[in-house]
Amino acid sequence: MAEETVKNEETTEKNIYEDEVNAANEKRSGKGTRLKCSNTRGKGSIAIKYEYFDESKPETLPTSMEEFTTLTKIEEETVLVKLLISGYNDLKYTEASDPIAEYVNLEWDDARQLAFRSIVRSMTKNAAGTMSLEEVVEMIKPKFEVAFQKSKVTPEVVPA
Repeated sequence: MAEETVKNEETTEKNIYEDEVNAANEKRSGKGTRLKCSNTRGKGSIAIKYEYFDESKPETLPTSMEEFTTLTKIEEETVLVKLLISGYNDLKYTEASDPIAEYVNLEWDDARQLAFRSIVRSMTKNAAGTMSLEEVVEMIKPKFEVAFQKSKVTPEVVPA
């Protein structure tokens, strides 16, 4: 019973933050950070709110280092380098752990790999549970392979 009370208090506290966060974010426009609420990690989790860049709204994101430092007020080079390292590591992990990666033919050029990934991602998302990732790959990959094989065939050079 005590456990339920703690969970209810956490839920109530988080709901209070959600209302605050939603109200604050409605007032924000243009480029810049937004507020987000979540819970701390660990056993004694508590509700928190913090500033973050909402990647689901590309129009709110900075597009240069100058813009980033202006929006965040972070100008100390050592802090910026830490952020760059963290972001770089996150990007590389995201790329390496991509569930589509195992289906990509590494012989394909970068543009073909990107197109394959984009199409598979889009079709899987738009199929909304009616097709699995594997089913989409099974349908799309053979066509990519045929196109790739055709692109490898070089026309015969006729001597002049």
